[in-house]
Amino acid sequence: MDCFGLLSLSSLPSGITLNAYGYRGPLLALLSSNAHLETGFNLLPDEFRVRQVRLTSALLSAAAVFVLAVIVHLGFMLHANKALEGGLTATRNAQLAIMRETFPELTRVVNPLVQARQVVAKLQTSARPQTSMLHTLHTVGHVFPRGTSNAPTLAGINYADGILNLRLHAKDIASLNAYSEALKPFARAEVVSVDTQEEGVDGSLRVQPLAGGSL
Repeated sequence: MDCFGLLSLSSLPSGITLNAYGYRGPLLALLSSNAHLETGFNLLPDEFRVRQVRLTSALLSAAAVFVLAVIVHLGFMLHANKALEGGLTATRNAQLAIMRETFPELTRVVNPLVQARQVVAKLQTSARPQTSMLHTLHTVGHVFPRGTSNAPTLAGINYADGILNLRLHAKDIASLNAYSEALKPFARAEVVSVDTQEEGVDGSLRVQPLAGGSL
């Protein structure tokens, strides 16, 4: 094979063989005319080459869309995470504020829920039902006279330190004393003040239930 034939064969793509020994036809001349190109001579048909270009473009476009979708998704997750952190912070601040207002004796609040349970458990352990406000009201209401013309009427109540103060309006002092005596089997009851009016008397009755004096 002469130099012309060797030069022609050097430009062939890998995988293609051509028996061009001693051949100087049109194909060999065409191959030799492209020998100076670095990429070699392209023997692929035009239609197949166009399809390859289109497929490559489609793959690149799909990859770009996928990357863009991933970036958008990551941005959304970051935004949602920041919003969640903000909501949790606001909730914790609200819990701390409620704890400080409800239990001012707590000088340091670290875990509001745990400390609230501890305070409630302590109150439940130390509370005595016989001196609770509800128990006292139950005792007072149970023996309160009804259906009589001289029965006193309730004008107001005040509860502090296990003692219930009743402000009553009655026809006379005897009515207040009778109510006080009716309470004594269940509580320490005492008329502490009396103000005489033209239409009766306004009195204050102090009531403190006895231990074990449940009705």
